Amino acid sequence: MNTLGRLSALVLVLTIATSLHAAPQGEFPDLVVPTLDFPRREMRIARGRLPQPDGVELFAARGRDRRPYLETDVGGQTHRLLIDSGSSGSISLHPGGELPWASAPLPISVGQGMEKLRYADVGRLDADIEIAGVTVEKPIVEIGAVTELIGTDVMRRFAWTFDQKSRRVRIHSESSDPLRLPTVRGSGAILIPALEGYEIVRVLENSPAARVGLRVGDVVVAVDGKRVFERGCDRWNEVDRTETTLSVLREGDTFDLLVEVVDIVP
Repeated sequence: MNTLGRLSALVLVLTIATSLHAAPQGEFPDLVVPTLDFPRREMRIARGRLPQPDGVELFAARGRDRRPYLETDVGGQTHRLLIDSGSSGSISLHPGGELPWASAPLPISVGQGMEKLRYADVGRLDADIEIAGVTVEKPIVEIGAVTELIGTDVMRRFAWTFDQKSRRVRIHSESSDPLRLPTVRGSGAILIPALEGYEIVRVLENSPAARVGLRVGDVVVAVDGKRVFERGCDRWNEVDRTETTLSVLREGDTFDLLVEVVDIVP
């Protein structure tokens, strides 16, 4: 999900384990199973093989290719979702099909395709999904994705162990408490990286960005006085932030605008 301010860093510490479970050494020769443990910020590599799926923590991970997929009920529809640790989003689905929405999807996700920009709608589902016994309450969902997937906004709650040989996955959470994904916040200006900063490619109607006169083609070169390329992973849409000052480049002139930061997808 390519909305600014929803990127987060995950530091993985590589450790080596000698066994996945208490099996005699040599029982699982030459079989390697990696674990991405988001809560502990670790990546572990072990020798072994995952047991048969039990529908509790162990699941079949078969899909249309060799990558790991998880069959999941989303709003009463069955989807086979790619488990994608490279995506910073939540749940991404193909367009089509009726889904119940608590917050109607808005065109706030944008990515660069081969020849043109690719837009997708993002909303909050009015239904829960369950992953390995953990309820994800009314998740944020992107509609219009090229590949249906589970991203790191959901994955970070769990430790994921992958057995590519057996096409299985173990999904473990230390807590069974429900997972509630945060709101998507912003000004209503949809941006992509550009040479000078971030170029505005869409302005949502009736949004704070529209009310202060931001236009498609404007380039944001600084936020609160700090140039955008010096901000690193600093978020632009913190929960307690209610306004921000954008330095905008337009037709060779640079000027500042004070813009509200609001809930775009509550």
